[in-house]
Amino acid sequence: MSDINPNPSTLNRTQATSRELFTVIFRRKWLILGLFLVVTATVVGLAFTTPVSYSSSGRVLVMRGERLSALSPGRQLYNDWEEDLGSEVEVARSYPVIQRARELLAEDVKKTGKQAKLDARTIDIEVMGKSNVLGIGYSDLDADKAQMVCNALITAYVEYRAGQAHLGKPEAFFETELQQIKSDIELKSNERKLTAQ
Repeated sequence: MSDINPNPSTLNRTQATSRELFTVIFRRKWLILGLFLVVTATVVGLAFTTPVSYSSSGRVLVMRGERLSALSPGRQLYNDWEEDLGSEVEVARSYPVIQRARELLAEDVKKTGKQAKLDARTIDIEVMGKSNVLGIGYSDLDADKAQMVCNALITAYVEYRAGQAHLGKPEAFFETELQQIKSDIELKSNERKLTAQ
């Protein structure tokens, strides 16, 4: 077996290249150090001057589709997943939900004495993966305020959806229907009494 000797011209070229690199680095050391220090000072300055923002979030399971009846929990799905949940994201950002959240925050001021202001620009709503779960979040410079506003947003969204479709409250639906029927019966009986006289 014979030893393989490296080509001396290749070895000299590699050494010359390394030597030249270190020479250039040594010659330009103040430029390199200056750039490093400027970048480091900029990053440290931004880190210390940027205010800390706290984020609070919660998740809501969205019951998609239309109920088959008020007495059964089954649902019939008509639309695609993306369309349904894209609509739900917009419902959660809608004016009625935000207004109800502001009303809930005003009620919290009376109870707890803490005041939190809702800024619609810092609301974050997204679909959690390919699921029926909405993530609702809120960011603020104060951790307690972020949590209060996030709680109000989730409560307002759930109230809006429950009030719109009577989700999970068939007794409320039947109660309103019974009141309507009773008022109709009273109206008809009064009309009958008047025509009989």
